[in-house]
Amino acid sequence: PGIVPVHELGRLSDGRFYFTMKEVKGRTLGDVIQEVHRASKGDRWETAPTGWTFRRLIDAFHKACEAVAYAHSRGVIHRDLKPDNVMVGEHGEVLVVDWGLAKVLDRPYDMSQSGEWEWVVTDRSQDDTRATRMGAIAGTPAYMAPEQARGEVRKLDRRSDVYALGAILYEVLSGRPPYQGEDGGKVLCKVLEGPPDPPGRMV
Repeated sequence: PGIVPVHELGRLSDGRFYFTMKEVKGRTLGDVIQEVHRASKGDRWETAPTGWTFRRLIDAFHKACEAVAYAHSRGVIHRDLKPDNVMVGEHGEVLVVDWGLAKVLDRPYDMSQSGEWEWVVTDRSQDDTRATRMGAIAGTPAYMAPEQARGEVRKLDRRSDVYALGAILYEVLSGRPPYQGEDGGKVLCKVLEGPPDPPGRMV
């Protein structure tokens, strides 16, 4: 239930592939995290104007973890988990989206690295330091595991996604990504240097 269903897929007469999926309506977890932190002052967690609370954030995060656990049980890793790739609906729905960098584990031939398939680029993947990077180092710098930041594609496995989920939890707790910088390259350097600062909430 935490992954957007694909209803149909096929190929057009001119050779292009297509797929039809459920329309996703809602907000990103990143938007909701920021709203809750803006509403909270000092050491107290307060309710945001739209009714979101710290407890609801944790519940949404838990649902996202369950969706990723299901993908892992099917041998698939996401490789670009971040708050902006988790959508939340008005009635408690939580969907992990943007599987464009997903990798099927235990495949001897990785089509995503062969050049046979082109990367899917979306508007949300082009947003400054939180942008999805393409190429050997694929993912979003502030949330990627060190092995991913080093471009060690063959070393990526379920643990890389678990690391990214930890980075999302860091942002839930602190209101900011675990690593920040002027550009993606500087953020990558910080990821490789070591653990981030403790996740104290900005007040």
